[in-house]
Amino acid sequence: MVPDSGIPVGRSLAGALTVLGAVGGLNLGASAVGDHRASSPTDATTTPTALASAQVADPTYRPGPDAHPRNTPEGEARAVPQLPVPRAPAEDPDRRGEHPAGSSGEMAQARPGACVAPAGLTSLIDQDPTDEQLPWKRTGAGKVTIYFAAGGISPEWRSDMEYGAAQWNKSPCLDTHVVDTCPPGANCVTVSVVDKGDDGNFDAVEENGYTTGGHIDYLDTLSTGQKKNVAVHEMGHAVGLKHRKTKHVLMNGDTYDDVFDPDATEYQNLLYDYGRQLSASTRTSTTKASHRRNDSSGPGANNP
Repeated sequence: MVPDSGIPVGRSLAGALTVLGAVGGLNLGASAVGDHRASSPTDATTTPTALASAQVADPTYRPGPDAHPRNTPEGEARAVPQLPVPRAPAEDPDRRGEHPAGSSGEMAQARPGACVAPAGLTSLIDQDPTDEQLPWKRTGAGKVTIYFAAGGISPEWRSDMEYGAAQWNKSPCLDTHVVDTCPPGANCVTVSVVDKGDDGNFDAVEENGYTTGGHIDYLDTLSTGQKKNVAVHEMGHAVGLKHRKTKHVLMNGDTYDDVFDPDATEYQNLLYDYGRQLSASTRTSTTKASHRRNDSSGPGANNP
């Protein structure tokens, strides 16, 4: 039996290591090897809001100016996934059509260049719950064609709208055109420019849960940057998009002078709205929609 020295085993071992180190000329100190501090980052997530209740409209009635709030009462915007814009391979072969995660937390995937709702995308993303807007109805697997009758507006506004049409046409679901007058029987949005009122306003005509027409008013006293922002924004409403909660993005409720392009979330919402129509049940609408664009972002506001 080994006599009990009264010294803890761990301390005896440490002493032995010290002695061996001294003999061999080694430094066998007590410092820990591979000592790492754990980290537990959290991911900012956005719970997608459900598509608002559908709307009923008399197709012969021009909706009144029911203003929608541009800002949410919740204050700061939540972070939302910013992912590559889905494009057809011929336009951008490096874009893989990645989509935000659905309720399962998995990446939703869709075939690049196809107007198909990704399997993992189960609702619209980053939506202002106070806003209402419906998409147009698809009549087949192709794109939805929408004309903007802009024959009576200035070249500056028309140029901004043509820029907007090019941006919205990056969606595989849309084929938009800025024209003097709409072809007979086509999906048509009329356009005018006014010298007072809101920065921009889209009045939708809706029937059986879908947009069937509408009218855009643009305020002519805006700055050059604001005009371009409002032009593309109101066209976004006209193709079926609601306001978003996130600040400083195109479909947010404020007017900006430096935001002109849709982001990945807006293209994702178009995929959801149009891509699922081929398998979705008939919509039921309950209200008419009107979208007023007010500049509440700082100096240079042009409100009534």
